[in-house]
Amino acid sequence: MYFPFLTCEVKCGAAALDIADRQNVHSMTIAVRSVVELYRAIEREKEFNREILAFSISHDHRSVRIYGHYPVIDRDRVTFYRHPSMISAS
Repeated sequence: MYFPFLTCEVKCGAAALDIADRQNVHSMTIAVRSVVELYRAIEREKEFNREILAFSISHDHRSVRIYGHYPVIDRDRVTFYRHPSMISAS
């Protein structure tokens, strides 16, 4: 079973994309953590180890960044990462 999550943040200004990225990371960490905790309750969390569970889009009037977010599960420790899927600037 898959739970696709997608967030999108639009910002403008000097550090706009970095702010949008941070907000997306926060939202996606909560979403991915929730899926891991749900599957941990039925002892199947290893199914999602290093698998992209969510996507985020950050953009402004010139650039777009798309990331895939995934957990790395090591026993009781879960660490969250993102992988750049597309980064475009005009």
